[in-house]
Amino acid sequence: MNAANVARVFGLFLLLSGIIGTAVALLSIVDPVASKMADDGDPFGAPPSLLSSFLILLCMSVGAFLVWRSGRKPPASA
Repeated sequence: MNAANVARVFGLFLLLSGIIGTAVALLSIVDPVASKMADDGDPFGAPPSLLSSFLILLCMSVGAFLVWRSGRKPPASA
């Protein structure tokens, strides 16, 4: 297994987990109280921080970049 395959697998993992987390992160950025009310374990606790929402979006962005970069063909050497 070469480095490109490892980057692609790791990128797909980050991308798929980020897709799920992105919906929650965007809801948390737009309306943090409503996103916290959906938490059955602690509905009246503190809403998630803006930093944690941006970290989820960053995670998905890194995953998308790794998948995109590993899918490109290397330039032909002469």
